[in-house]
Amino acid sequence: MQPRTLPSLSDRLSTSVQPTDRITPFVSLSDYSAGGLIHETALHYDSALRFGPVHKTVAESCPATWVAQRLSTALGEARDTASIERPIHIGAPTTALSHRNTAKACQATLSEYNGCTQEVCLIFDDAALATSPRDTITALGALRGAGFRLGINAQRSWLSLKSASALLMVDAVWIGAAHLDLEDGLMSGLQELRDAGIQVICFDAAWSRANEYLAAGVTHVFRAKSDA
Repeated sequence: MQPRTLPSLSDRLSTSVQPTDRITPFVSLSDYSAGGLIHETALHYDSALRFGPVHKTVAESCPATWVAQRLSTALGEARDTASIERPIHIGAPTTALSHRNTAKACQATLSEYNGCTQEVCLIFDDAALATSPRDTITALGALRGAGFRLGINAQRSWLSLKSASALLMVDAVWIGAAHLDLEDGLMSGLQELRDAGIQVICFDAAWSRANEYLAAGVTHVFRAKSDA
């Protein structure tokens, strides 16, 4: 029997660790039922400018393909874990908002899993929606017309929440609990969002303040923290 050879320190350090993708339910504050799933990933779409010959740089990635791949991972995880909650929220990069193939790529992925567009909510950062409002509305309308649900990630900024045109197409809004006590402008509009049928999902909320969040207009919480 040959002696076992252990990997060297340099080999262990050079071995890449693939980020884990997972789906996690967000919970209703009114009845504690699951309102849907949020796809989490450590991967980020690379939109950096590159110079020089293409063969010397990282291969370009189509934003539509990138979103479709994340969707495929989420749908596969939902199938493997028998998770039936819908919609599945998928974070999408800014460039996917106006890319002509985003809807087609996602529809092709859904067809592989016998899914429909209403099962998916594409989430775009607030900064992407607040820039060039007219172009944004057109792009949102195209995705909405294809049958997808749409959402806003307002965890870092929330200028687009003041746009009535954008909110007419939105089904969900992500917010951060840390901003609720600090930003009166954010807090004051949550009840209007809820009354319009929009899911207001609060990240990093505390269960001990569930009644306060509910009164303020929050409808769901994601990864809420206990006081224990």
